[in-house]
Amino acid sequence: MRKSYKSMLTRSRLHLLAVAFRQQTGRWLDERMAHYLRVLEEAFYSAADQEQSCRVRQEYLDAARTLQKQGREVQALFRANMLKSVETFFLHYEVYLEEFIHGFTSPAVADSLELVRKEKLEEDLVVLRIAHRASSMLQATHLKMAAYLEAVVHPKNLPREGAPLSPQVIAGCLRMALVSWPGSARTRLLFYEVLLKEVIAHLGDLHPPLIETLRKAGVEPMEMPVQLRAVGKSPARAPTQPRRQVASRREETAFFSMIKMVGRIDAATRDRLGMVALDVGAAPVSGQVMSTEMLVEVVQALEVGTATTAREETLDEVKARRHQWKQEVASRLQQEMKNRSLRLNRLDQRIFDVMTLLFDFVLEDNLIPNSMKVQLVRLQVPMFKVAIGDKTFFADQRHPARRLLNNLFRAAVRWVPREGGGEDCVYGMIRCVVETVATEKQVDRGLFERMNRRFEAFLARQERGARVTEERVAQVARGREQLTLARKRVAEVLHEPLAQAVPDVVRAILEDAWRDVLTLVLLREGEESDAWREARDVVRVLTLVGRGDAVRLGRAFDEALEKLRRGFSCIAYDSRKSDQLLEELESYKYKTNLVAETESGMEQQTKPLSAPVMKGCPNRMADAHDRLVKQLVEGVWVRWETPDGGERRGKLAWRSDLADIYLFVDTRGRKVAEHTSGDLAELFRRGRAMVLEQIDRPFMERALDHLHRLIDPRSGGASPQLQLA
Repeated sequence: MRKSYKSMLTRSRLHLLAVAFRQQTGRWLDERMAHYLRVLEEAFYSAADQEQSCRVRQEYLDAARTLQKQGREVQALFRANMLKSVETFFLHYEVYLEEFIHGFTSPAVADSLELVRKEKLEEDLVVLRIAHRASSMLQATHLKMAAYLEAVVHPKNLPREGAPLSPQVIAGCLRMALVSWPGSARTRLLFYEVLLKEVIAHLGDLHPPLIETLRKAGVEPMEMPVQLRAVGKSPARAPTQPRRQVASRREETAFFSMIKMVGRIDAATRDRLGMVALDVGAAPVSGQVMSTEMLVEVVQALEVGTATTAREETLDEVKARRHQWKQEVASRLQQEMKNRSLRLNRLDQRIFDVMTLLFDFVLEDNLIPNSMKVQLVRLQVPMFKVAIGDKTFFADQRHPARRLLNNLFRAAVRWVPREGGGEDCVYGMIRCVVETVATEKQVDRGLFERMNRRFEAFLARQERGARVTEERVAQVARGREQLTLARKRVAEVLHEPLAQAVPDVVRAILEDAWRDVLTLVLLREGEESDAWREARDVVRVLTLVGRGDAVRLGRAFDEALEKLRRGFSCIAYDSRKSDQLLEELESYKYKTNLVAETESGMEQQTKPLSAPVMKGCPNRMADAHDRLVKQLVEGVWVRWETPDGGERRGKLAWRSDLADIYLFVDTRGRKVAEHTSGDLAELFRRGRAMVLEQIDRPFMERALDHLHRLIDPRSGGASPQLQLA
């Protein structure tokens, strides 16, 4: 008989914790679930777009329609399971283990070949995989939360990944809610993939307030067994803390390192880099520090480029106005500091310097089209207001303002001017987002969250449509490739017969009609088919007729005539012209029967044809540019100059080495250009094309790396050359 378990905490404290956890978890779920269902529906449609099988595609479409009807029910069941797991953990721990931990393990079954068991096993593996991925992603807060909750149930051991609100338990709660889901197993698996991205990935927003609730309730975290204490050593002052996420710690360290380097830049270097001297003034060192609000007010009052104009400014005009703005900001701040005996906070000045250099990089980065630079540089003041008020902007990769900035630049570097400027295209949407952020009075995290959700939804719609359009364009290109190869093969078949001296009627049939018949048969049936062999037999018969050997053909000639009639009908050849050709052919065959031994008759009705001259390029050793073109893979972005001096950029959507076609599309999946390998190699050779290697790297990472190289004393203060790659 199982022994009863008693927590170290009193019943009243457990009850209060259960109520607090239910309330906070419920609010968090309400914020995430509406977005989760919306993204899940988009995932079903996206999966349907990419699916080749009609049956599977229909399954995804049916799942999307079912989700519209039953989505609220699934959401309610999932929410109820989540809240029940939290409450049961605190009040009935043994029941919690039975229902939410041991109930999700997959028992060994003998009938594992049954379909239901296979689907259950696959779902078990998906749940475990998601739990593993999420635990790695949320290592810091996940371990800390587990240490606190282990203390709640002490002396009972908490199973690995068994804490409430852990990724595995959350996935299990969803699994319980999907018991009555009528869709196929593959549609169920999409529920978990989207759950990881849209719900579990955001546990970092829920865990800290819950940990604070536990701390206020007097719960001390259990020590994590990471090392043994040496004898005689004094105990640590605080429980072992989990490691920070490596990426965030690296970026935070890099940012403060850069702040220090900015402070060590001398006046000459600052002037060369276009940095204003904000701390120069008569204010005493002991004077009062200028408030952040006053600094933002001065910067915003002199903001440049916020008001819309009748025409879009050129890049040179924007650079000139921005240089003037920086000088006016420096002058105005120095005047304010002198009049009010204030001094500027050193960290505020360094952040202003970094943001100024950051948007200098925007104006000089060759990866961004000039029209986009004019729009995106207007975000300088709003981003400065966020960065100076929330220092996590530089260290937190998931900061909403930083995510919006990265998303805007991700779309901007792929923009092709031919797309237009309406709000249904990338440029129009970016302009709308920038206008909203630049003119909004209340600039906070909430504003950037809203604008980022709106922009990400727009990008998702664009990418869905682009995938479909790109696939259609690629299909057309593949069809053209097959047609090119088919025509090439037909030309090889007809080359020898047409190179001989053949009658005019035979030449007319082969060149005018039967070439098309051969091409159509090869495309439809393939080279191994009986239809292709029969079509080639007709060429052989006509060749023998042209040589005056019709006497030896006998019945084969009559069969060839019937095949000619069917072939003409297949390509909808002009009936009157086809009858005329067949009559001439029969007449010629009759004449050759009468004068089979006379070569003069043949000479009067035939004329020789010289072999076609094959055009080609002179032999040339392949250089580095030829090898670069051969190494291009589908998905890579390339920028090239057009003959009229303009610029184009596109993604390599499809390539054919057989037909020598490189097909490029824009962000909407529409065809931008089509190049041969020789044309591309020549563009690279002349310096008129470049592979955009860093196009997928987030903008903030590229920009901060550039600033480090720019101001690192070990680089000698030299500004590195901006690269596309």
